[in-house]
Order: sequence, then C-alpha cells, then structure tokens
Amino acid sequence: MKLSYELLKDKILGCYNGKNSGGVLGAPFECKRGTFPVDYYTQKGIDNNPPPNDDLDLQLLWLNAVEEYGNKITPDILADYWLTYIVPVWSEYGIGKSNLIRGINPPFSGKINNYYGQSNGAFIRSEIWACLAPGNPEMAAHFAYLDACVDHYGEGIDAEIFFAATESAAFVESDTDKLVDIGLSYVAKDSRIKDVILFAKDCYKKGMPFEDARVALMTKYPGTFGVVFETLEYIDELKKQGDYPIPSTGDDVVNTVGLTILAWYYGEGDFEKTIKLATYCGEDADCTAATIGALLGIVLGNKNLPEKWIKPIGNIINTVCISTTITKENAIPKTTDELTDRILNAIPKFIDKTAYTLVPFEVTAKEGKDLYNLPYPRYLKWGSRDCGTYNFSVNELNALKENSIFYTFDNFKAVITLDKAPYIANGESINLTVKISDNGMLRKQHYVNVTAYTGAGLKVDGAKSKTVAIHNSYEYDGVTTFTITAEELIKETNTVLIEMSMNGRHTYEVAKINLISK
Repeated sequence: MKLSYELLKDKILGCYNGKNSGGVLGAPFECKRGTFPVDYYTQKGIDNNPPPNDDLDLQLLWLNAVEEYGNKITPDILADYWLTYIVPVWSEYGIGKSNLIRGINPPFSGKINNYYGQSNGAFIRSEIWACLAPGNPEMAAHFAYLDACVDHYGEGIDAEIFFAATESAAFVESDTDKLVDIGLSYVAKDSRIKDVILFAKDCYKKGMPFEDARVALMTKYPGTFGVVFETLEYIDELKKQGDYPIPSTGDDVVNTVGLTILAWYYGEGDFEKTIKLATYCGEDADCTAATIGALLGIVLGNKNLPEKWIKPIGNIINTVCISTTITKENAIPKTTDELTDRILNAIPKFIDKTAYTLVPFEVTAKEGKDLYNLPYPRYLKWGSRDCGTYNFSVNELNALKENSIFYTFDNFKAVITLDKAPYIANGESINLTVKISDNGMLRKQHYVNVTAYTGAGLKVDGAKSKTVAIHNSYEYDGVTTFTITAEELIKETNTVLIEMSMNGRHTYEVAKINLISK
C-alpha cells in the first residue's frame, strides 16, 4: 500500500486532536469511582483554550529529544530531559525523578521504591513513538520501552509497549482484532496487561452488555485510581457495600488498560461513542478517553473525526508539566498542526531506509520526492546497526533479568546484571555479571577486554581485568562476573566503572553503575 504524505499527515493530526478531545472529555471524571454518562464536554470556556493535560504534553519533550538525537536516544538521555524540564513531583513521576537525582539510573530509576511504578504515566505518552514510526510497531515498541523504564517498571512498561505498537500499526491497519494481536505480540508472555486485554475482548465477543463487562473487569482487575482522593473511612464504607476490591498498592495500569480496551471494542469504531464509554467508567478517565481517542484518530484520520468534538478544542495545545525554563526555540508546539509538521520533519531522521515495516509502503513528500521509501515486506521486523540502542529487540528487553542495565556500542552490545538491587553496606558484596554480544556488525570471532574500576570505599574481589570471547566456537556471547565489596563507604552514591575494549578495534566503551549506600 502507499501511505501518501497527506494521509500520513492527516493520521498524525487525527492522533493528537483525538487525544486532546478525549482528554478534555474525561478529565473532570479522573479519580472518581462510579459511572458518568456524559454527552459532551462539561468544562466551561474551552473554546480554543482546552485545559492542559499531562497525557499530551509530557511526550512533547520527547519530540525535542528526537529532534536533537534522532534514533540514538537512550533512557539516560530521556532521563536528563526529564530532570531538566519536567515539572511534576507526584506519583511515579516524582519517585522516578528522586531516584534519578540520587544517582539511580534507568531502568532502576523506574522501579526502586516506586510505589506507583505500575501506574498509568508511561502508556499515556506512547503516541509520539507510534507517529515517529508509522506502520513500524517493532520500532515504536522498542522506543516505548526506553521511555517507560525511566519512571516505570513491569506492567507499566508493558502498557506503553502495547499501545505504541498498536498505534503504529494503526497507520496501515484498521481491524481491531488484528491491531490487538499486533500489540500483544510485543508484550511479555506473563504480563497481566495481556490478560486484561484478552478479558475485555472476550467480554465483547460473548455479547456481554457493556455495564456487566465493566463490573466484571473492575472486579477481576481492580484499581485504586477511583478512590485515590477518598478517606480511609469512605473506602471502608465502599468495601462494606460490596464495592470492587481495592488493591493495597498504586498498581493501576492493568485496570486502566482494561477499561480502555473495553471502550474500544464496545465503541465499535465510532469516535464519539468510544470516548464517551471510556469516560463513563471513571477511574483514570482522562487517560482512558485520551488514549483511545488518539488510537481512533490514527485509524480514522483527522478528516473523519466529528467536528462536534474537534472544533471547540481548536487544535490548541496547552501544557502544564513542562518547565517554562526550556530555552530551545519553539521547543513546545502550540498547536496540533505545528506538532504534526514537526513530527513529519523528524521522521526521516528517526526512521531510515533500512527499516522493516508491518507491510510495504511508501511515503512521498508534497514535491513528489520520497520522504522515505520502504518497498520490501519484512513482517514485524526492523533493525540496523545505525539505530542506536535499537540493537536490543523488544523481546530481548522483555527477557532481561531483574536488575539489568543494557548498552549498545559501535561494535557490540552489553548487558550488566546485578544479583540484587543496587544497594550496598559496609561488609556486603554485590555481583555484576557482564554479558557482551556482537551487535550484528562483526559476525566473527573477537576478544573483548573487560575491566572493573571502583571508587573510594569499594574494592573488586579477584581479578579486576578479564578477557571474554564472542563468536568463539558456538559461544555467541562473552560473559564474566565481578564481585564488588564495600569496605569503608564514605559517600551515598558509589560508582563502579566497567571498561570494555575490543582487541584489534577502536571501540572503547565505559558503563557506569551507581551503588547506593544503605
């Protein structure tokens, strides 16, 4: 198929107008438990001045990162942007920021002490990756992972992976079942995100009335968002009345994703019906309505969105979460039209001609020149040694052991796995296992020298320098382990540097691991 420049532009614009519309409709019912049958926006004075919403404005910062770094962005780059320009200090955003300030790098920053790390703050910013990689769910899912791990973990990451892949595929596929299958193909096999999506789909396929399906989902996959501002006495009263179970943690993302998918299926492709059903369910209503509004905006295109819902918003973007201290010229788009144009300009830098797409398609510019030309069908695959941290597939990232950090360098990629969380006290030891793999460029035998350096108060037990082989006989990876012991810690943040250099090559790389004093 051919995805013309104008069609691509219409779908990106539809994505963000749909997201803005759904977010505005659902926002007044966020953090409320119950049912809320609405027919239209309930806020007053929104004409060409929609209220700001973190669902949209957080991801605008990632556009700035892509404009500067292209597809070479890493979780650490996103973390620096996050620390510098993101205002919120609440929930997972705040805990992620406090971890980063303390020296805890991604992906640990998304998990350590993060009570809300499996909440909704990551998947609501998935659209930017889908729009930068239209028709390329593998690529969109990969960068969604890099994004989410800054301040989320587990199901919080899975949710953004699912929506980024699904939204990307929606540029070239409109069938709901097929889109769900594509999105689920990138989610970890044991994920509860997968379970709740299939549950919502099954409710619809069985013909269960929507209200019954909502109650069934709320009961089987409860969340806390609808009672987050209620008193303990009120919550106890809800329990006495037989209200849905209330989890003891801030793990809301499974419930929220389930309600979003429920609205998608029961909305049956009708934009108005779908965002109203999402809002009807309350809980994190701005996230559910905004996300499904964005997805349908891609499927339908901006031209097919109801004027009733789009005209009052006026394509205006208002922000609340991005610091006004950002100095880059035109850093934050003021309209969805400007946002769309900047994404279109960034696509050639982000996705290159080595990209593999869901189906073969070609995007042509207004002048008739190729924006990028992807003529070969290589189903659900994408990869190039020029694609930065992409050298790890989504499946590889999902399969990483707990407490692992990943790196991609010019000639190889590395995973460093700690045998426990990155905390240490005097007299304690921690093992760092370094696994080095060919990133696809060399494909022949090589040796890599690996050396561990420690700061004051730490020591390396045994040899500080080791050599590992990759592509030696049938061993693809080179693996070695260093044991680090704390002798007399004098700082809260204690650094271990892992230096990696390849014999006969110019590659010389250093990975930094911060261990936090208990």
